[in-house]
Amino acid sequence: MSLFKARDWWRVSCGSEEGFDKGCLCVANIDNSKDGADKIIVGSHGGALRVYSPHPLRQEDGSLSGFRPDELLLESQLHFPILQVASGCFVSSSSQLHLAVLHPRKLSVYTISVINGAVDHGTHYYLSLTYEHNLQRSAYCMATGHFGGVKGKDFMCVQSLDGTLTFFEQESFAFSRFLPGFLLPGPLTYVPKTDSFVTVSSSLNLESYRFQVLAVAKDGETSDESQNMTKGKRVVADWLFSLGEAALDIFVAEFSNAPSTIFVLGERNIFAFKESGILRYMKKVDYNPSCFLPYESSKEDSIFNLVATHTKTLLVYEDMTLRWAAQVPFVPVCIQRANFIDIKGVVVILSESGDLLCCYLGTDPSLFIAPSTESREIDFEEAEQEMQELKKIIKNSSQKFPGSTRLEQELTVHIAVASQVDIVPVDENYESDEQENAPVVTVKVQIKTTTTVRDVRLMFDVQRPLVVSQKVFSFGSVSEFFQTMVSVRMEDFHIPASLKLRVLVAYINSGGAPRITESSADLPLRLVVKPCPPEKSATHKLTVDTNKPAVAINDLFPDVLGDSSTTTSNAMGFEFLGGQQVTVLASKTSQRYRLQSDSFPALWLLISELMKRLNRHFKRGSGSDVKLSYSSNIPLQEYFEVIKEHLECRYSLQKSQELLGQQAAQYRAVQKRLLTKMKDKTPTPLNNIDSLLEATHRQILSLTETAEDNLRSLEASSCSLSCSTFLVLTLFRLTIHMSDEEFSVLQAALTPNAHADCDEGWEEKTDVAVSYLLRTCLARPGKEMHASTPSLTIPKDIVKLKKHISTLVDRVNKGGHLRLEPAAKVESEDQLQGTDTEIQEEDTDTPLGSRFGERKSASGDRTQHSALKERNVNELTLAAVIENTPTNSSEDAGKAVIEGPKNEDDIDDDSFF
Repeated sequence: MSLFKARDWWRVSCGSEEGFDKGCLCVANIDNSKDGADKIIVGSHGGALRVYSPHPLRQEDGSLSGFRPDELLLESQLHFPILQVASGCFVSSSSQLHLAVLHPRKLSVYTISVINGAVDHGTHYYLSLTYEHNLQRSAYCMATGHFGGVKGKDFMCVQSLDGTLTFFEQESFAFSRFLPGFLLPGPLTYVPKTDSFVTVSSSLNLESYRFQVLAVAKDGETSDESQNMTKGKRVVADWLFSLGEAALDIFVAEFSNAPSTIFVLGERNIFAFKESGILRYMKKVDYNPSCFLPYESSKEDSIFNLVATHTKTLLVYEDMTLRWAAQVPFVPVCIQRANFIDIKGVVVILSESGDLLCCYLGTDPSLFIAPSTESREIDFEEAEQEMQELKKIIKNSSQKFPGSTRLEQELTVHIAVASQVDIVPVDENYESDEQENAPVVTVKVQIKTTTTVRDVRLMFDVQRPLVVSQKVFSFGSVSEFFQTMVSVRMEDFHIPASLKLRVLVAYINSGGAPRITESSADLPLRLVVKPCPPEKSATHKLTVDTNKPAVAINDLFPDVLGDSSTTTSNAMGFEFLGGQQVTVLASKTSQRYRLQSDSFPALWLLISELMKRLNRHFKRGSGSDVKLSYSSNIPLQEYFEVIKEHLECRYSLQKSQELLGQQAAQYRAVQKRLLTKMKDKTPTPLNNIDSLLEATHRQILSLTETAEDNLRSLEASSCSLSCSTFLVLTLFRLTIHMSDEEFSVLQAALTPNAHADCDEGWEEKTDVAVSYLLRTCLARPGKEMHASTPSLTIPKDIVKLKKHISTLVDRVNKGGHLRLEPAAKVESEDQLQGTDTEIQEEDTDTPLGSRFGERKSASGDRTQHSALKERNVNELTLAAVIENTPTNSSEDAGKAVIEGPKNEDDIDDDSFF
């Protein structure tokens, strides 16, 4: 901000709520007075034309008087918006100045005459219409000058919104031309020295068109304006320059002591060009300019430039050097310089709202002086009352987390999921041809408030491939009660990893504090599966043990069964919309349940639903919880196959995107080459460039389809990976009876959230997280605690990831605890070596795959933990000591985990069928 401010000489407000821009101000001796004093002409978008002649009087105290009524020479309502005003010799029978007013659909030329009265108050100004031209197109701006080198006459050129330049030779219409490649109108000006017009195109190029080229580019057989635009010689720019930014205004400076210069005011730069289009210099600015005005300097070969900014500052440049800066009371949209009787070179600025100011650059400093504070005695009662009010405000604004009593009383959310699903036709985007109809479930959400809340946003979230008909609802305010309904369906026939629907409500309460509350509900299983006949054989089998008698499957899944008779009491088949089938069986003679399917990811959703429904069944019946366990090996080999497929899909998508980028670059290069040949004045052979362009376009279309197919495959693989990860985590927890704290750590490392739209893939993030656990709470003593962290780059294969996951499973199974705490140091190296020797001898004859049940017991005690506790050594350190055995390498350990003895065949199938 400047230290100095512009000194006011005269100011007035031109109307109210009328609107003004850069073309609404003109300074000229429009009444052709003998003293030669300038008048200020202002036209508004409201159609009001005003003419001012400032001559403030100096009062006794030395200050200047403000606006006086006699300074308003003329005010007339023209009934049409005024886009631009200009002065010049526009009448062929007179050499005096006349006023040209541009309206959206017509151009009018007026004469301002003076009628003298007997006394001073009898003198008044009269506005008379000399002639006008009706425009066939909506006007944007105009330029005036001696077109064609004609002396003593001013012609007019009107630029329309569609790029048409319409020329008028005073009272006569001359011709119209359409600028090539026009999209948006820009500033327009006339260069007398080269007899050309300069404008800025929508491609951010500064273009120059000679008047003679525009004049001869017409059809000689007809004089119709519309024909002139399309026929005749081609309009070609004399020169062009790429600005790289939008232009706010253009000004041609032709002064006696400086070369002719074309100034362009850009959004971030000020350009100065020679009349031939050669750049003289460019000044980069660090502010937002609003308008500018070059004017003559007293020095040789230099030009002053007034630049107004949006920070209410007026800057004075001498060429590229800043000479002065001053504050102004508003943001100018137009600047002019005027010569009055009493003062020369007054700066006239106009604001967007109609504030007109005549000022000059002085040296009155604009300093802020802090007012002196009034000393007063403290009123303790008033201060205490203010303190209590502030405490109330703080209490109302303090954040209450979801679940707190106060927040629940303020706003409650109730979710009602329909028990029945509706069947609707499948969209065209679905890939499966076997399914003709898809189920849809309706969800009704009710919001109840005890007070009025505002800026309410209701958001829904489900896991893909489930989609909601509308994800976000916005309301201005809600009081007492509101409800809305949405529908949930499958967008693609993948297997969803979760059927949970989350509803979040963000709002601002009556106290002005932002709040967020969250609720969730389970969607019906019937939304993604349908009953089918059970299968006796399958590739993948899982057996879950319980401590309760087996319950008939029909009693656990009555909502899926419906009226179907394809099931028995202890066996039931489920078919996903994508065709994957899962069979759930209850043992006739034992307390076991088996799930089997040819698709490994499809097992997750059914085992999750089985566990949930068993807990609900026994809680409703006996009130006690059911305990589930898994005694077989963790199916890591099947899990690794899913990971490998997901990584291959990522590489396929990456390769297709790289090929698409290469073809797009080739397409742009061929386009540029073809465009260069088409622009040549001398035609040359295309040399099959057009055929190459067409072939490249076909390849781009083909690669785009391939990339879309790979993206859909990656989304399906991501859903399968999420389901498989959930399944492995659940089976691992059931195997070793892991606590909630440890399971949360394991789930954070081996995350089931695999997203297809992330820059960082699942494999590298999981590898880093698992490696961190192996280096901290599950680390062996020694160099492993200082191992390097893997980089977050897409891996070439999953060999390292398989090794790390297998090691993690092995170490947790042998007693390691997933607690993010530093491992304690052992007491002595001899004790460490002795313990290592004992564990080595113990593990020599014990296969790794048969040790999955060592941590599991009915009471949840851990055998190795109890044995190691007797040695008075920290649990985590001893777990790491146990792992420090040379029995097997990491690869052998992983192989043992994968290929260990399976117990599925030990269960008689006759007990299920």
